[in-house]
Amino acid sequence: MIAKVPDGIELDSYVNLLQYLRGSRSSPFKRTCLIWRANQVSESMLGGRSNPLQILVRHSFWPLVVATLCESANHSVVPEMPSPHVDDEFSERVVRLMPKRAPRLRRCPRCVCEDLDKYGFAFGRSLHQLTVVRTCLRHDVVLEEVCAKCHADFDSPIRCAPYRGELQLCRQCGSPKGRPVPHTPSDGYRALVKLLGCGMEGRAHEVGP
Repeated sequence: MIAKVPDGIELDSYVNLLQYLRGSRSSPFKRTCLIWRANQVSESMLGGRSNPLQILVRHSFWPLVVATLCESANHSVVPEMPSPHVDDEFSERVVRLMPKRAPRLRRCPRCVCEDLDKYGFAFGRSLHQLTVVRTCLRHDVVLEEVCAKCHADFDSPIRCAPYRGELQLCRQCGSPKGRPVPHTPSDGYRALVKLLGCGMEGRAHEVGP
């Protein structure tokens, strides 16, 4: 049975949940390549019940990448995605296609509370990890990336398996308070984040090559 999770959660958060439910204490990832990771999740953790492309669409920036690829790039990249033998050259091509990721894990405090209420776990969102995104599209609150008390990062969950999703607490000092990222609101910014959010869901025709 595949664990139920909210849409748009990042791959590390999803794997974290699967690791916890399996009682595993070691990270399944030996490489940083996103394609290799998706293949590992598909084969080793889900027994092929969800293919790598489905995993990437649900748990990464991949929908934005596909939406902005020209036709020739789509034909050269997408067919190779399900291959379990991803070489370094292909990995580099994919990395160059990906949008810029924030240097630290970001969380929305409202998402964390709702996740814990509904699922018993808290998940990071893929959209929140884009450098340009500084507020939660759903809740319109500024994202947090470090503890307000000791300034420790909210570390990537997968590095600390097994992990029950305690994104509501700082790993270093246990404080629930987070420091918001610097942000100056504007109508243009709100429009951009809404466009990216719709693009992640395939609902923005403006997002294209």
